[in-house]
Amino acid sequence: MPSASRFDCDLAVLTPVGPGAQEHARVVDLIDSLCHHEPNLKTLVLLIDDSLRPRHLAAACRPSPLCTIHELSNPRRGQGSGWAGGLATGVTHGMRWIAEQTRAPFVVRLDTDALVIGPFVGSVSAAFQRM
Repeated sequence: MPSASRFDCDLAVLTPVGPGAQEHARVVDLIDSLCHHEPNLKTLVLLIDDSLRPRHLAAACRPSPLCTIHELSNPRRGQGSGWAGGLATGVTHGMRWIAEQTRAPFVVRLDTDALVIGPFVGSVSAAFQRM
């Protein structure tokens, strides 16, 4: 692990993004809901894009000032099974990148069809502290 992390954040969100056209709007909605309910946290959202062409998904998002969106391509590059192998490859790649590049206390994996409907980080942090 590098000695100096690039991202000092309170929360890391890992989101695998499928290759379909509907994913773009879903990413925007997910980021909007996350930033609406957790606007005061330093948040890193890592999008693992399974598209073979760069889509610049973050460009359409309107994150809060404390939210950074980073995009990586799924390293499977279209090879293998998309649902099982591709998803596992993307999530593993994202978890490793977050571990190496952030100081996030924990990672939340959110699918693109998820919406954050209330503040949650305080409850999750408290649960980890009780462990």
